[in-house]
Amino acid sequence: MSTPLFPIEIQDTEYSSASALLEAFEERLKYGMVDHPGQSTPADHFAEAVSRDRTGRVEKVLEEALRPVIETSVDETKLWMALSLFGSSCSSTHYRTLIRRLGERIGEPARESMLNALLQGAQGGDKSLRAEILAFFDRAGAKDYKVNAMIGQSSTADLLAAALDALKFGFDDQFFLNVVGVWLARGGDHDAVLRLAAAIADQPRETRKRFASGQKSVSKEWLKTNRASLNSALGL
Repeated sequence: MSTPLFPIEIQDTEYSSASALLEAFEERLKYGMVDHPGQSTPADHFAEAVSRDRTGRVEKVLEEALRPVIETSVDETKLWMALSLFGSSCSSTHYRTLIRRLGERIGEPARESMLNALLQGAQGGDKSLRAEILAFFDRAGAKDYKVNAMIGQSSTADLLAAALDALKFGFDDQFFLNVVGVWLARGGDHDAVLRLAAAIADQPRETRKRFASGQKSVSKEWLKTNRASLNSALGL
């Protein structure tokens, strides 16, 4: 038998309903309330409770209470703070709501928080939701998010295809290029590594050198006989 969401005690305060918790959240934001200097935003009061809870119940309760904010709020600061409270255990409804909201004019930092939340959703176990999120990243031109979502979750062929597609849109983040290269190498697909290396031959020299260095962590034996090929593909 599942435990009811309410009543629940959070940070020494008992909340009898979702509406009571939402009211408390909005009051803290309205007055900029923090409990101690270590809290940078009013939402941290609840974030601390989420981080201490090992059952996931607090996050579920907050998802229920803050649903009106996620679904309809046009206050980007409030949206951003609400989104900061959620990890990767939200419902598929929550993530599909974010896809819908991102079709609206959402400014920063709320938009970035929504995209990062979808990234977490794509790395969960719901294959249907994952496909929807990847398709959304494509439609939205968020190619870097799509590549990130595929790392460790997709075949090396699909990961390479996504990375090559992202490069056409100016995707040049050194960190992700290195991570993609490492995952291709871990999958044993060194031809894919060379193809990605050739595709970034027009990137800054430092980017290409970092990519080559990243291969050392997983491809030492392969590099002994193929370093020249890798450097040639990278234009080094």
